[in-house]
Amino acid sequence: MTININGNTYPVFEANQVLKHTDLKGLFDYLDGHHRLTRTYLIGMGIVCGLTVEFKSDLTSIHVGHGCGVTSEGYLIHLAAANSLSYYQTVDVSESLFRPTPESGGAGSGADNNGNGNGSNFKTYPVLELFATEADERLSLTQNLDGSDRSSSDTQEFVASHVVVVVCELDETKRDSCLADCDSRGLDRNLRTRFFLLPKAGEGNQLTAEGLFRQGYPFDELGSAWQGFGTESVLTAPQAFWRDPDLKVRRFGYGEETPPNSIQSIPTVRLSAIKDFDGLMANYYEICDRAITDIAVACDQLFRIFSPFFSSFHPDTTDDFDGLEGRLTERLKAIWSPVTPDPSELEAVEAQYAMQYFYDYLSQLVAAYYELAEAAFDLMDDCTPDCKRFPKFLMLGQPVLPGTAEPCPVPSAYRHHFVQPPIYNGNQQRVKQVRHLYDRLRRLCEADAFFMLPFYDTPLAITPSPDRSAPLSQQAIPYYLNYPKIYPYWNYDACRKGISDRHPAYFYPLTSGSPATTTDLLVHRLDAYNFYRIEGHIGEERETALREIQAYQQRYNQAFDVITLKLSPSVEALQDSELSGHFDDLEADYGRMKDKFRKLWDKNKEEWSRNVSLNTLQREFFNEPINSDTSGLLNLREGQVVNSVLAFAKNPENYNFVVQTGADDQPTERYWLYVVDQSHNPIARFSPQRNLEPNDDLIDFSGLSTSVVASEQQRIRETLAACFGLGKVWFEVIQNPNNPLLYSVRLAVADVLEIPAPGEAGEVRNRLPVGLLWLTPFSVTLSPQQEPFIAQSEFHNFETLYGLLRGVPDDVSEPDIPIPIINREAADCLNYFEFKGLMEVYFQRLQRLKALHLFHNFAEQHPGMEPLGGVPKGGTFVLVYVDGKE
Repeated sequence: MTININGNTYPVFEANQVLKHTDLKGLFDYLDGHHRLTRTYLIGMGIVCGLTVEFKSDLTSIHVGHGCGVTSEGYLIHLAAANSLSYYQTVDVSESLFRPTPESGGAGSGADNNGNGNGSNFKTYPVLELFATEADERLSLTQNLDGSDRSSSDTQEFVASHVVVVVCELDETKRDSCLADCDSRGLDRNLRTRFFLLPKAGEGNQLTAEGLFRQGYPFDELGSAWQGFGTESVLTAPQAFWRDPDLKVRRFGYGEETPPNSIQSIPTVRLSAIKDFDGLMANYYEICDRAITDIAVACDQLFRIFSPFFSSFHPDTTDDFDGLEGRLTERLKAIWSPVTPDPSELEAVEAQYAMQYFYDYLSQLVAAYYELAEAAFDLMDDCTPDCKRFPKFLMLGQPVLPGTAEPCPVPSAYRHHFVQPPIYNGNQQRVKQVRHLYDRLRRLCEADAFFMLPFYDTPLAITPSPDRSAPLSQQAIPYYLNYPKIYPYWNYDACRKGISDRHPAYFYPLTSGSPATTTDLLVHRLDAYNFYRIEGHIGEERETALREIQAYQQRYNQAFDVITLKLSPSVEALQDSELSGHFDDLEADYGRMKDKFRKLWDKNKEEWSRNVSLNTLQREFFNEPINSDTSGLLNLREGQVVNSVLAFAKNPENYNFVVQTGADDQPTERYWLYVVDQSHNPIARFSPQRNLEPNDDLIDFSGLSTSVVASEQQRIRETLAACFGLGKVWFEVIQNPNNPLLYSVRLAVADVLEIPAPGEAGEVRNRLPVGLLWLTPFSVTLSPQQEPFIAQSEFHNFETLYGLLRGVPDDVSEPDIPIPIINREAADCLNYFEFKGLMEVYFQRLQRLKALHLFHNFAEQHPGMEPLGGVPKGGTFVLVYVDGKE
């Protein structure tokens, strides 16, 4: 820096000394120099307030508002009133008006205060000077230099391409000669304000605004990162920094969809589209891969937020972030990649469960980046500034044209904005904070910053923290960071107070105080925290992680809920045991029913224990007390509510006609009618009589046309479906005549089925009883206590066993079977509708819960989930797992 102000020497007077003019001038120069140094070094330089410039709506004058400013040599430019400058004139001025005062321009140097004289070889330049009043040789702004008129558009273009400069000219006027009185000898120094209109840029022998900037600021000494930037780009870099790059991390669940009737895809955040583990990892990978590129580009441009002309910390190189993109990409691929990488290309392989924390880590980098940028944006650290910048002038900027004023204008590069030393508005502290935040970001970007320990080395811990709306410095330190390297730089205020080790973190050494753990924070008031970081559970089994979190939650009275969701595309993959705790009301009703049954069983044990149906009911539904580990609704299967034959028989689509073939293997006109399951396997046969002979169940369509047969078959399907869907069904037991140990079940209703008589065209019909013969027989097994029961699981449903127990209606003859299966009194005691209603409600609720306990279904029903590494106070923490383990 060049100091052009005498601030080091002043004369000392002694008794009887002859006082010379050089002594007085030296004292004046010293005091004047210190006065101006105080302004520039201790107050600041540039436009303090006002001095706005605009081209008036009448397009005839440039309006300069009242205000004041300080030049870099400390001269105060003060306009007490606004100036309306309507005229201009080409004048030749010495470049000394815009150059620093030479160091030799001190007392007695022979050079004037504008730098002229003493051998100074200053050039002169033709420039446009602005005036408020009309005079000879002055032109209106609406005139060209040759005196011709300008159009309105040309006038506006002319004014917009120039910069208004106000100059403080030191004009020294000699007093009258001392012929009469020599006491009046000397000079009068006047500070004269002049306005000039300089082009922004130009060529040849021309004084330009850009030229003044380049002579006043050390552009040639800028670091390598600034090479290639133009003058205006360097001066506006901190403001332009916020517009490009626009660094953001996409939300988890980001994707693109094409709406109906559109060819244009739109971005979405739809978590319900993620249905399996590979889908989750692929979404994370795509988001992280994009974020890595953006982070690397942004960090390479980070130097632009720091003015290169301030004396504060301003990195002028991108070396601190060299290789960042490659390091982060390699780390990402080590966790998971859509294409299996060559193991030889990876230095290490990470656990796949680290992916969500890596996503969070990238979000932390972005937060650290913006916290640094926010702190540096308003930083003023112009310590011992260079006095050569704008020694006796101030650039006021380009005049604002009518109708072009912006509500929040971008600071102009051609206006000397006010800058000051770091002794005001907390800037002295902000200088240190900015350096601290820069060091933190640099350390977060190092290769070993993301430091995931195995889950078996990191027990569960819940750490209170401010949420993500707070600056990163105030949030708790995540457990996946390299704590020893990061924590001294995490929070600047904690660092300067010497308590960095007390900042909330998963690792919590407290070396500056008494030994403690992070749980110490949880036993004191949590007024400052509205978020809980939950860490150390990733990789654990679902039951273990849930149990530990709930225990932690109860131990420290923490205000949040926790649920588990399975990442699976189908409900079938969800185990009922994973939904415990949602059926307490139904379990209570079930327990009451079981207690009632056991009391009846104990009362009628001698009779009931010999009944096949009751023994099977007791074994399947009422055997254990409600507090047994093997009892409860969760142990029941969905197929234990209804009879499977009856369930399929209610749908006409599940009836299938099978033609009988003759001895010559040719089809006849007689058909069997079967009920088939979802796999089209026959499970029951239409059987009008209590008979096991298949040929007795044939339906004869002889003599009917093909179309009539098809129509009649469809009518029969619909009729039977309606009969079994709406009618009262009873169960009949038939003993197999060929094997007395086997029994078949026939499902019957009181309705009749009309079928066409053979040879008739549908006018004459036969009426047949309606029944379905279950093709699966059962046998009776004796328990070690000699109690008979049905062992086949197909019969272990309440509807079948209750139907067998109740038997046939009073107007239907009971089947002749040798074993006790029917007991109507016991059936009345069981309250069929209450028990069946309970089970139906249970399984309906179970299905809904299963659907909601799948990640994609829950996300569709409850939008708003975010992967935050924890839970807000009063929120719900969601544990997502795969296959009941991860």
